[in-house]
Amino acid sequence: MIGRGRVLELFRRLTGWIPRIASGPGKGLRFDAGPSVAGFPSGNYEVPVQDAITSLLREGDVFYDIGANIGFFSVLAGRLVGQAGAVYAFEPVPENASTLARTARLNQLGNIEVLELAISHHTGRGELCLACHAGGASLKSASVPPDLSGSIFVDTYSIDDLVQSRRIRPPVMVKIDVEGAEKDVLQGMRKVLHVWRPTVVVEVDDAEKIRCEEKLKACRELLEDLQYRIEVLPDSYKNAKWFVRHLVAIKNG
Repeated sequence: MIGRGRVLELFRRLTGWIPRIASGPGKGLRFDAGPSVAGFPSGNYEVPVQDAITSLLREGDVFYDIGANIGFFSVLAGRLVGQAGAVYAFEPVPENASTLARTARLNQLGNIEVLELAISHHTGRGELCLACHAGGASLKSASVPPDLSGSIFVDTYSIDDLVQSRRIRPPVMVKIDVEGAEKDVLQGMRKVLHVWRPTVVVEVDDAEKIRCEEKLKACRELLEDLQYRIEVLPDSYKNAKWFVRHLVAIKNG
């Protein structure tokens, strides 16, 4: 029996139809999820993260989506910051980056810039391990996905280098979802965190709960050392076999 998601994907391919997000702060935005997570078009994807971003992001702000995947949070942020703001969507997987750019165009969100590169603690080159799951790719230096499907070499940059060179505007909010490279990303933006004090949303995940909690603790301690106040969000995935946690870091004072 063919599942509902597969039926919708076949229909989309045959007709070119792109659904609109059905609920939540992204309601009405066109979103090309392809065969990805069913929660994308329903609007039920990681609701605590959506709520945090919506409550903290304002018109005119600059948002970084680091590990943007196919762009659910990029287009949501693009709506929230308006034309005076900017969204920089960092996504090293070419197919994902292409889908994200197409979705931005569908929604006439010219404030979204897609950068097909990987963010890390240094500027250079790295091997990106691809995954069958669209959002599962990771730099080999950080982790290897359990559903490995190949690898490519990509350009890597630190956020500090990109901001210092004025390639991108300094952020007001940063979302990080990088499959094990979270600390590397944070280490590569220490100057930005110290000077510009953006709000930071970090996702960590693992097949084992204890390792997931260790990753969360490591990110929490690094941000607390930089004088951030930490809030751990409610679970987005209850009773899931894969463990996922999110924290929000807000500047003190």
